[in-house]
Amino acid sequence: KEHLFEILGWMLGDGNMGKNKNGTRAFNLHYNEKKEQKILQDHLEVLKSYKINAHFKEYFYTEKTKNRLKERNGFKTVADRKTSVNIFDADFYYFLLDLGFSPSCEGKVIPPFIYITKSENKCALLRGLFSADACNLAKRSIQLAISHDQLRNDVRQLLLTEGIRTSLFEGQEKTSFGYFKSNGGMLLIKDRDLYFEKIGFIQ
Repeated sequence: KEHLFEILGWMLGDGNMGKNKNGTRAFNLHYNEKKEQKILQDHLEVLKSYKINAHFKEYFYTEKTKNRLKERNGFKTVADRKTSVNIFDADFYYFLLDLGFSPSCEGKVIPPFIYITKSENKCALLRGLFSADACNLAKRSIQLAISHDQLRNDVRQLLLTEGIRTSLFEGQEKTSFGYFKSNGGMLLIKDRDLYFEKIGFIQ
């Protein structure tokens, strides 16, 4: 069960939940095409063990698309392909809606029931989220950028239920046009040792 909570955390960090209408009741979980392939396969195996309709998806970029992505996002390089797990399962979709998850276009949130579930489940969800989207700079500074205000606040509150404090600062990134813009609030883990004791990262 903890593995499923890890996957839900990954969805909050590097995935999306489609709109609640015909043809879009689906989920996409994204993985680095080199570093995260074992995690992808593990997640796919867990989902299939629950009889959830999930499939591996691989997409190869054309040079035109790669150049467009570089220009739009200010990237120096773009991988040749992207890999994901696509979930097309209406029952699972409605199950998550009932639990309090929301379509990504409406803003990602951590449902209220997560705060009162057992510690192992809370930590598994946070492990999935941080493994998908956080960085551990020089193995000393754990940072997580979250653009959605509600999700950022939810993550801070959930970490506090495990005794883990955070600080918040505004990060900036350089756009393809040469000026800087805010990339949302950056969370910095203050209780690093406790974070690794209770949560850590997916290996």
